[in-house]
Amino acid sequence: MDRIRGSLPEVLAHQAATRPNAVFLDLVGGTPMTYGEVSAQARLWTAALARADVEPGSTVMTMLPLRPPSVYVWLGVAMAGAIEVPVNTEYRGAMLEHVVRDSRPSLIVVDVTLADRFTSILRELDDPPTVVVIGDFTQPGHPIPAAAVSAQEFLDGVDPFPGDVVPVGRDVCAVIYTSGTTGPSKGVLIPWAQLEIIGVATYLDAGLTADGAIYSAYPNFHVAGKMTFYAAAQVGSRVVMRERMSVTDFWDDVRAHGCTHTVVLSAIAKFLLERPRAGHDAENPLERVMMVPLLPEMHEFAERFGLEVWTLFGSSELAAPFASEGVPPNSLTCGKLRVGEQGVEVRLVDEHDDEVPAGEIGELIVRHGQPWTINQGYLGRPELTAAAWRNGWFHTGDVFRQDEDGWFYFVDRKKDVIRRRGENISSFEVESYVNAVPGVAESAAVAVPSALGEDDLRVLVVRSDGATLSAEELIAALEPVMPKFMLPRYIDFVEEFPKTDATMRTKKAQLRDLPLTADTWDAELL
Repeated sequence: MDRIRGSLPEVLAHQAATRPNAVFLDLVGGTPMTYGEVSAQARLWTAALARADVEPGSTVMTMLPLRPPSVYVWLGVAMAGAIEVPVNTEYRGAMLEHVVRDSRPSLIVVDVTLADRFTSILRELDDPPTVVVIGDFTQPGHPIPAAAVSAQEFLDGVDPFPGDVVPVGRDVCAVIYTSGTTGPSKGVLIPWAQLEIIGVATYLDAGLTADGAIYSAYPNFHVAGKMTFYAAAQVGSRVVMRERMSVTDFWDDVRAHGCTHTVVLSAIAKFLLERPRAGHDAENPLERVMMVPLLPEMHEFAERFGLEVWTLFGSSELAAPFASEGVPPNSLTCGKLRVGEQGVEVRLVDEHDDEVPAGEIGELIVRHGQPWTINQGYLGRPELTAAAWRNGWFHTGDVFRQDEDGWFYFVDRKKDVIRRRGENISSFEVESYVNAVPGVAESAAVAVPSALGEDDLRVLVVRSDGATLSAEELIAALEPVMPKFMLPRYIDFVEEFPKTDATMRTKKAQLRDLPLTADTWDAELL
């Protein structure tokens, strides 16, 4: 079928009217939900929110695991004219309190297993919002805020919202909070048109059709999760939902549910590749995998599992300016500039916004020819919005380089580039070299202050199962292939890295705080 244009609530309304019995949400281990059923549930929430006097333009906070309610509550909020603030289910304490105070929700919708995290926070507010709890909170072990109501009670007696007034592309679909690295987390105002473009780049350009299905374990409090539902709805396909990523169950899920497309982070791809080989590895329905970032073994991954590997670059603040739209030439690139409907322009610049010569590294700045396809700033932070939107361009804080063939390469976060002996070192590139060494499951490169000024380089390594790789063996493998100034001074082996619960990204801030120990290998002590 042709791609349906419009905001996701508009697209859902069309699908519910024309093919109401087609499956939209295909939950692993659960009951599938059709387009008609999801639309009806969303409209129930819209009506209940209106009855609760949730005003257009106000914020509604959600804290929900990746289950169907996270989808239809989001869409119900949108059709009520309000703006969802989806919160990471790992947030608690001071971090959660900051987001509550910062976003000032008029109502909170939370899963019963998470509701107790709001109890002490709400006591400190002068005008606490209503809390709606999804799940049976009469069961012991799930304390909830005193004024909370059950979702059943909140929805009781309402009829589905009958109207067709829905948001358009320029309206904000959600406020996504980014991790605070130099200060508190800030909420990114993401319009529907931006989310649509990301889904197109990730799935529709990769050939998703109504006969296909997206496998997703990415939660609805991240852009990576939200754009999945948008892309699937535009062509009438299914989203196969798993609440948490499982390397063990990945291929069983893909085969059982006929999944044709998915996104995998490189850490997950590495774990999948390291599992024991089976004769039927390539006998699966996956056609294309969007791998972010790429593994050095991407060709091995593609051949072993009988699929095509693509890649792209995006963030909460951006659509996807770069994508490979086909097999990339190497594992370090994140694609070429996307052209067409996105109308995106990019430059690589120095600290004065002057464009750097070809081949040199510079900060990526972006602007779009099409309206509303990039973030609308940061919630309640006009000064940060102005700082990011300088000279008519959005400053990403990401450092890139471009080769003579037009391929772009992510170097590092601007503030995370390691400066050593007059050279800028990309932690991303260091990790790419280290991860290619047999016996390495994953690695993280971080800066350590040097007594000589600038930084020294430390690499922390998680060994593959059963591997006995030593620091000396690692250095011996790196010396022939890695520039000398990029060779690490310090090496540590650890059992695992701290990860974000949803996307399995390494929490580098915690690794930077780890002290050197007597077990730390030091090249200068040899």
